[in-house]
Amino acid sequence: MRGAVVGVAVLGLAACGGTVDAGSGSGAGDGEQDGLVRDVAADAPLLQVHRAGGFMMPGYDFAAVPALTVYEDGRVITQGPQIEIFPGPLLPNLLVGDLTDDEVDAIVAAARDAGLLAEAPDYGQPPVADVPTTYVTLTVDGESYVHAANALDMFVDAGVDGGSDEMGQPQEIGLTPEQLEARTVLNEFLAEVEGVVPMGDGEPYDITAFAVAGRAAEGGAPADPELGPQVVPWPLEQVALADLGCVVVDGDDAATLRDALAEANQLTQFDQGGTTYEVWFRPLLPHESECPDGV
Repeated sequence: MRGAVVGVAVLGLAACGGTVDAGSGSGAGDGEQDGLVRDVAADAPLLQVHRAGGFMMPGYDFAAVPALTVYEDGRVITQGPQIEIFPGPLLPNLLVGDLTDDEVDAIVAAARDAGLLAEAPDYGQPPVADVPTTYVTLTVDGESYVHAANALDMFVDAGVDGGSDEMGQPQEIGLTPEQLEARTVLNEFLAEVEGVVPMGDGEPYDITAFAVAGRAAEGGAPADPELGPQVVPWPLEQVALADLGCVVVDGDDAATLRDALAEANQLTQFDQGGTTYEVWFRPLLPHESECPDGV
């Protein structure tokens, strides 16, 4: 029996417990466990977790890296802890670790058992605004299944009537029993994944390429001068920021850029030719070589 090869793109892991029986195997191999067979490709993403949308600063979605990426060979890229200040560091704290074959197979089995290897059900739309959406994309034997649920981590314990808010007042959630059940299944799958994956654990990920987008900075004094943007010289003369759109920077240029961004923060702007620009940087993962979709 040929098992599933799964790739998942999710916007946010559910914040709840759960475990998967991952067995006791270790090391990379041919992906066989209890009749489950996977074709192992080193740079093929098996699972991704990502959050986007909602009320965010300009450029946030462009620069956002998935919270979790699991590759078929067991490599795991997660976002590690970040200092809690504003403005925070410009680049994310990406970490890379490893899963065993059994742990990878357990994630595949959990996706199958949850019924996620099929057309997505109707997850409904709660009556909330400016809240991120969770996307789950499963890729099995070349077929992709996209699951998208807005405000997935809200109303987790609410019934169809919505229950009561913190003030004891009734709240309407606008979801049918079927939609609530679909959301519960998706949340439980993500909880099982969290039971397998060592989130925020590993060695620093070596960024070797960036997708870069920018625009001329808008004028106006900052509301708080102490939090105003710092303006630094743009380090890559060969990359013109005017009408930039999106470009991929790799090789030696990526190394130069990475060093220049080490001390930059979320409000850092860049000067080129006397013009100040807002620039956004998306570190590319091992399987990526182009700008994000929609740019």
